[in-house]
Amino acid sequence: ADLHAAFHESVNGGAWGAGQLVCRAVTGEMGIGKTALVATFLAEMAPHARLLHVECTPVTLEVPYAAVAELVRGAIGMTGKEPFDEVLGMIARAGGASTGGDPTSPMVVRLAELATNRLASGDEDAHARKKNIVMGLRNLMAAVALVHPLVVVVEGMHWGDKASLDVIGEIAHGAEPLPILVLLVTRHDDRVRNALEGVMRIELRGLMPDEQVRLVETRLGVRDGARQVCADLLPKVGGNPFFLLEMIDALLERGVLEIREDGVPGAVALPPGGATSIRPRPVESDRARGSVLARTDRADTGFGALPSTLEQLLGDRIRELPAEEHAVVDWLAIAGGPLMPRDLAKLASRSDDEAVIRLCARGLCDRKGELVDFRHPLTRDVAYAALEPADRVRMHRELGDHLAGTPLARGLSAAVVARHLARGESPERAADFYIEAADAARNGHQMALAIRYYQRALSFLEPDDPRRIHGHEALESAYRMLGRRRERL
Repeated sequence: ADLHAAFHESVNGGAWGAGQLVCRAVTGEMGIGKTALVATFLAEMAPHARLLHVECTPVTLEVPYAAVAELVRGAIGMTGKEPFDEVLGMIARAGGASTGGDPTSPMVVRLAELATNRLASGDEDAHARKKNIVMGLRNLMAAVALVHPLVVVVEGMHWGDKASLDVIGEIAHGAEPLPILVLLVTRHDDRVRNALEGVMRIELRGLMPDEQVRLVETRLGVRDGARQVCADLLPKVGGNPFFLLEMIDALLERGVLEIREDGVPGAVALPPGGATSIRPRPVESDRARGSVLARTDRADTGFGALPSTLEQLLGDRIRELPAEEHAVVDWLAIAGGPLMPRDLAKLASRSDDEAVIRLCARGLCDRKGELVDFRHPLTRDVAYAALEPADRVRMHRELGDHLAGTPLARGLSAAVVARHLARGESPERAADFYIEAADAARNGHQMALAIRYYQRALSFLEPDDPRRIHGHEALESAYRMLGRRRERL
């Protein structure tokens, strides 16, 4: 509560009232509550404020300007189906050009390229391209802030691509006289050091025992019983709120704990075994009736059987899932990032999203806009590690085949498709998409990235494959441009 009050004070203080860009970084270890803190602030945000929200994921770590592209799409309200020329007009009208809304402005063209994942003709070098992207994004944000106070949230910055981190760092250190709040949410990581330099930080630490009790009572909507349960779990969870809530969920799903109305045994007990049990939501009427969190007759063995690490706990919860929900978890683990519900339904051979709804109720997954992803990235790591090697290969190949028919398969993001196909032991097809990504990087004067993708493509091709000629020609040209004679020869 003290951190949340300090957070609101920093946002609504003199700097905001005077109309000045303000930046805050919310930092802390994994599972400490960074996302929850920001979500609470956003839920209480003034209704007239405008929100631009982007979440960085491991799947786009090597896709330059991926996070910036998401910010542009959000700023102009893009659906993803608009043609390039229409996007040019949308950005120009939204303020992507400094004056006159000119759709031919280099700033507008560069932003449209990012938003549509298409590369227009141009002879700009990398420095000029970056400068136009930074200026174009600043113009877009300024145009929004002239109408509504603007809040820009970048979550998972430690997973952000380097090009986006550089741009976001420049934006965060700006001094625009406009009501813009930039929130950077990240773990401690050397990759974000430059972007966070000089930014005021809100450092989250573990919860105290009384705070843990309040968290459980609020989450479950109970009046009594939480204090004793938290005291029993304290040696395992320390002060980490994510670990605590996962422990509580596991005990509820296994029938070790139950929620009783007015202290009556079994009145609101969750079914044992976890097959259909879900995370109960806080209900005001429950608290008014005096709901109690209580142990069942399984408590003696249930508490003792809890694992000592968060990874083991998550692994146990995933293994106990019904088959339909387990399939969704497996596909999200393979994807390495969020997926659309329709993509999940197709991959998991489901006609509805009931499994996704149940996973969200359990607290394992979340809907983030039109996407579905794990609530916590550690769940993805645990789920991926639990897959059989043969299943991983098959699923990576199937996901790569599926993504090959989407817009993700063109431009720089084709490297994402290539990575899945490579892990799915389809090297020749992976080479095609690495070449597509490499050509896009080369045309965008991102030579280091182009070289990396061409080399990966060549590593998958047979010695007599004619596609090697294109790769070698491109590498020779890149090395000549960089003055690296030995590699060129």
